Amino acid sequence: MASPEGEAAAEAELQQLVQVVKDTYVANLCTAAAATWLTYDIVLTFSQEVDLIWRAKWSLPKFLFFLVRYYTLVSLLLTLAVNTNRDVSSEFCQRWLWYNGFNGTLLSAVIGEAIFLLRLYASYNRTKTILATIIFLFLSEFVAGITTAALVVSSLSVTPRPPNYPLPGCLFTAPKHVNLSTMVWAVAMSVTCVYFLLILYKFARNLSLRKPGESSSAVPVWELQQISPLVYSFIRDSAFYFFLVFLGNLLNLLFEIVFAGRALIPMGTVWLMVIYAISASRLCLNTR
Repeated sequence: MASPEGEAAAEAELQQLVQVVKDTYVANLCTAAAATWLTYDIVLTFSQEVDLIWRAKWSLPKFLFFLVRYYTLVSLLLTLAVNTNRDVSSEFCQRWLWYNGFNGTLLSAVIGEAIFLLRLYASYNRTKTILATIIFLFLSEFVAGITTAALVVSSLSVTPRPPNYPLPGCLFTAPKHVNLSTMVWAVAMSVTCVYFLLILYKFARNLSLRKPGESSSAVPVWELQQISPLVYSFIRDSAFYFFLVFLGNLLNLLFEIVFAGRALIPMGTVWLMVIYAISASRLCLNTR
């Protein structure tokens, strides 16, 4: 007959397993919803994409556009396929561990930010000061992300799947360096906040545009769209883009703190991937 302590321990393990199953189910639902959202946006703007992007000459922005849009979609679908499969092998999971650690949210974030920073650099007339600022911030965030990903991934190991185990996907040991993950989300949030402030500053400077035929009246915010629609679209989309990215990074930072050690954490990263993909591609489409 089992002791009360043994029964209590078994009950705790069962509750923990039930929680992990629920968290995994919610995370997979979010991945499917994120992929659906991105697919819907691609279908919605496909005619614009053909007219404005496909027919344009090949350039770095065009390459980044296709990469952030379609690589992110493929990555989300691949993640969903792996995380809902109960027949993945340990050998595959070992390779998937490194692929997912470096090629998911990190790559989408790098590509998405690169698209915006090219526009931000151009909006400041390609000055050396803004170039140095952008490079410093971008590299700081990139190095922090790469270093943290390498440390976290190297601390994980694949766990063999027990027979009839109810959880789909690859099974790994608990990650170490959780504090580093929290720190890197804080860095990402801070950097995107600086970008957001830079574009707001540029917005304020653009209000010094003058109405045609008038020498002293500054353009009110509500008239900027009629007088300079391209400037208005760029500022509006850029500000909205980095505001969304800032919220996405803040959300992931909160998830790291509130849901530490739980399978819910990937729920925030898939939404951030889609925010990068949709916002960056929309920025390209709306300013051409």
